[in-house]
Amino acid sequence: DNALEMAERRAQGFHACKIKIGFGIEEDLRVIRAVREAIGDDMRLMIDANHGYTVTEAIRLGKAAADYDIDWFEEPVVPEQLSAYREVRAGQPIPVAGGETWHSRYGMWPAIESRAVDILQPDLCGCGGFSEMAKIASLATL
Repeated sequence: DNALEMAERRAQGFHACKIKIGFGIEEDLRVIRAVREAIGDDMRLMIDANHGYTVTEAIRLGKAAADYDIDWFEEPVVPEQLSAYREVRAGQPIPVAGGETWHSRYGMWPAIESRAVDILQPDLCGCGGFSEMAKIASLATL
């Protein structure tokens, strides 16, 4: 159970947690609500849909989940559709995160340039290592 696991993490001294969602809007909202109740209002909570939603579903979930003080909504839609990320970002209030499947600065640049996400999350191994990660970080500050 997600709520129990996150309550245990809180007891261990963690100040933030991220849960997997993408199993259906109603189920995900039930889990988000239960986790927020279990961890209290002062622990940070992030959600990761692993590309589990359409734009319409992600917007609907984001609007409803915003009541639970979510720090970010990770990978709400498939990463190949930057326009979908932009729609989700514009259509609901939770900051959108993504990028672990976009590789190298050339793969990251379209997302950065179009402001497809609020939080860019390159994967160190997938993006080309420390040097390439530094170049991506420089691009993201433009």
